[in-house]
Amino acid sequence: MHWTQWKESKLFHKVYNQYLFPFCLRKKMSSNKCNYITVVVILLVVSIFVFIGYLAYGFWELMEEGNPIPCDEQVPLEEVEALFVEHQDVVAQIQDIASTRVSIRSNDCDGEKKANVLIMYMAKQNKNAIQDILGGNTFYGVPIRWQNV
Repeated sequence: MHWTQWKESKLFHKVYNQYLFPFCLRKKMSSNKCNYITVVVILLVVSIFVFIGYLAYGFWELMEEGNPIPCDEQVPLEEVEALFVEHQDVVAQIQDIASTRVSIRSNDCDGEKKANVLIMYMAKQNKNAIQDILGGNTFYGVPIRWQNV
């Protein structure tokens, strides 16, 4: 957006007239200097809101990853162990991604041993690369519990 278009926008005029113009008058600033300050203030406020949104999204994603997988969604332990042996090449490929760890987590669900896969990764890009390798959020039908370390 060109400077002249900024000066004509409603947001610019509201910030300029209500908040910064009285300040500029008290400080006896030139009109151009006050215009530049207005644009900087608007960009700063927008940047702060974008940053807060980014933090909130990251926090929400971490909270969802920490939830345990319910028993009815887990797979019998023997099946998970068999899949791990069958797909050792995929497990090795995932573990080669920046210190990523892959393991089986077993649980006792009403007397039956069930399991899920725990993948501990370093960064969001690593998780995306792992999802590309697996083609989704499961390890050949076994639910994955993601943990950012």
